[in-house]
Amino acid sequence: MPFAQIAEPLTNEALLQSADLHMLIPVGIYITLVLLVGLAVDIWLLAGMIVRARTWTLAAARALTPRISLRLVLFFAAVLFVLHLVGLLIGFLAAPESDVPLMVLQSLTLHWAVLVLTAVLLYRRGCTASSFFGITLRGAVRDVGAGVTAFLGMMPILMLGTLLYQTLLRVFHVPVDFQDILINITEEHGWSVRAYLFFLAVVLAPLAEEVLFRGILLRFVAQRTGILGGCVLTSMLFAVIHLHVPSLAPIFILSFSLSLVYLATGSLLAAITMHMLFNAQSLGIMLLLRAAT
Repeated sequence: MPFAQIAEPLTNEALLQSADLHMLIPVGIYITLVLLVGLAVDIWLLAGMIVRARTWTLAAARALTPRISLRLVLFFAAVLFVLHLVGLLIGFLAAPESDVPLMVLQSLTLHWAVLVLTAVLLYRRGCTASSFFGITLRGAVRDVGAGVTAFLGMMPILMLGTLLYQTLLRVFHVPVDFQDILINITEEHGWSVRAYLFFLAVVLAPLAEEVLFRGILLRFVAQRTGILGGCVLTSMLFAVIHLHVPSLAPIFILSFSLSLVYLATGSLLAAITMHMLFNAQSLGIMLLLRAAT
């Protein structure tokens, strides 16, 4: 969920009249704290940009090696496309009453499939997560810390960008709503279903999507168009595949930020951490808002 969509329920008069305002206070406090800390982080990063430039350049060089071939990208795309079609066919034939079975099926044909394909790729190349994605046990604490820092620094930019974008959408009378996946996850389900959906949103999806979009696609595109071209093109694709117009700009900003933190640290763990925090934040706030109404 784009973070600035929270502003919609918090300023909706009809919703506020039916809401438990005491439940909304923690959300408002959290938003304020995140923005203030995020601004401080941005100032700190900008102040040290010149000092860190060489470190970031070396990290980006590590992140973009080894080289990704067009053949490999096409293979990934073909397998995932076929699996997606199979999933759509099964969903059409089964015609479930809710979207939850389709979400679980999609996690199998996309997220789990990405992880299995990547494991096969690493095995065939004789690589490890350390050599291919820059993930090491020794640097885990540092990379997680970088992911948390980048998450906080991104939030003021994401909030501003989303508000401007959604203001533009309202000018053209485009509805601004939540993504269906968030609505489905926060609805009433059995504990086992809810547990898997939370695992999907907070752990599995960030892990698989970062492996695919940052670990493979960003590397492939940036090796041919440069870092800026790689960040822009992969972020555009990442935004479009979510199929949610109100989220296009926010998801682009998120993806661009994830790409930068991966390149700046040379470790995919930093981007995974950042992505997990963003999804966990979105779910947590959505649950609070639903509880308040």
